[in-house]
Amino acid sequence: MNIAPSTKIFLQTQRRFWEDEHYNIQGGFSKTNLPIGQIHYVKPDPKYVKSTKQGIIMVYIWNNDALIFGSLRPDQVKQEAIEQIAKIHPEIKKENMVEKSVVHAWYNKPSYQGAFGFLKTSQFNNVRTLWEPMGNVHFAGETISFAAGWIQGALESGLKAAYQVYARGKKRTPGSN
Repeated sequence: MNIAPSTKIFLQTQRRFWEDEHYNIQGGFSKTNLPIGQIHYVKPDPKYVKSTKQGIIMVYIWNNDALIFGSLRPDQVKQEAIEQIAKIHPEIKKENMVEKSVVHAWYNKPSYQGAFGFLKTSQFNNVRTLWEPMGNVHFAGETISFAAGWIQGALESGLKAAYQVYARGKKRTPGSN
């Protein structure tokens, strides 16, 4: 199994220009054929975020493009992301439009070495067998879940494995609660 590289770039903007009449984008994302991959338009939840004009655009990059972006200095990543986003949204290049930026490249983290499992077509059938324990060995992780690639999948499979361990222990200790 391979671990897929992924890099996320978060850009805080002065205002959510993508919600203006010209675009009228209210959350969601745009897929591009640019190296930046996907542009996500974060829509703040009014229950948790005070009213603000500021916005966040997240760029989600995978595979070789993620390796390239992740190898750059943060200021270079910010500038390159702005240049590419500007091909779709020229407003992002206005002076001081981008206030802050954060870059996270999973493969740069020694304990991660990638963002999520990347299965080959021939490996999909094998994943289902990992849901069941092999003796005392239980498997968990986003790759073997039905929500592969997402935190939800990691939590789901972790809870399932924990329950399997618990249930097995209950069978071995009759009379315990």
